[in-house]
Amino acid sequence: MKKIAIFILTLTTPLACAFSQDTVPLGKYGRTLKQLNVLIGGATYPFLLDTGGGETVITPELAAKNCKKIYGKTVGFRMHGEAASYQKCDGIDLKIGNTKLHHPSVGVFDIMSLLPSVAPKIYGMIALKSFQDKVITLDLPASELTIETKKSAKKKRKQMTLLDSRFPTGMSGNELDILLGIRRNDALYWFLFDTGNGHHPLISPQTAYDWGLQQDPVSSGTTHQTEISFGPRAETVNFDSDEIIYDGVLNYDLISKRAYLIDFVKKQVWMN
Repeated sequence: MKKIAIFILTLTTPLACAFSQDTVPLGKYGRTLKQLNVLIGGATYPFLLDTGGGETVITPELAAKNCKKIYGKTVGFRMHGEAASYQKCDGIDLKIGNTKLHHPSVGVFDIMSLLPSVAPKIYGMIALKSFQDKVITLDLPASELTIETKKSAKKKRKQMTLLDSRFPTGMSGNELDILLGIRRNDALYWFLFDTGNGHHPLISPQTAYDWGLQQDPVSSGTTHQTEISFGPRAETVNFDSDEIIYDGVLNYDLISKRAYLIDFVKKQVWMN
């Protein structure tokens, strides 16, 4: 009987690991960016984590190394409205922590072209799209990203506040971002959830005008201090007025004050 019990335990232990939370450490890259290790084709590479990136991308070097055909052209838009084009490749499996994430397609782009020449080598960028069928907790104060189980997510929700949110997929439908709603004057204004923004949070001139922070809806380049109701607490924030395609853009410093549970299946965002 004892041998049978040990045999059953041996069989069930891998299953327990497969269905447990998967917590991935986030390393520091520069002052505010975060990086994480990604396993592709048996080798581990450092990637940036950018919640405002829209599309997960790998470098042309990495695509070629994994014998993937690079083809096509996809056009996305940065926060200031500039068009950004990139190619793509299909059928990439990325492993983050103990979790295998199959990507029917990823963008192919030299991420180092956007970084200073002295910056450490990066082989790609993980965007929220990589987790489009998962529930994750992004805990920047603890420098952790956790891929949740149904049970662990349910437990965490009990201690968190549900936020107004949207999950836009871009003009071509192949991206994934999050917009959080900030209520002001009986209206919801939508702000991009962007850990890649290492500067001040941004606000459009129209939004700044609507909020009574400036005298006209077109002037930009001014910093406005105001209080916003952000989840369960009020925050005093310095916003830079800028010509952007959103009502506003959150930044790393503001996002890093709290932990967020993001349910991509139910399209919900919770904050502690």
